[in-house]
Amino acid sequence: MNNHSADENQENNMYLHQDSNIMAREVNNEFVLVHNKTMQVHQFNETASYIWKNCDGKHSVKDIAELLAQEYNVEVEMAKNE
Repeated sequence: MNNHSADENQENNMYLHQDSNIMAREVNNEFVLVHNKTMQVHQFNETASYIWKNCDGKHSVKDIAELLAQEYNVEVEMAKNE
């Protein structure tokens, strides 16, 4: 196994969670996030919001890519790389 495959495998098995320092509010299927300490604001489009909702500590990167592919009817690799 080369380093690229090992890195990809490790990434696929990472479980993501939302940062407790971020306040999020959903408006029309899109999230607006505000970092409590820096007050930096980010607005997520529908796709990024879908990913954010699934960063719950229960879904791995691979899981989220598979869910995203299913939701938006694209190949898993495309969902993971885009």
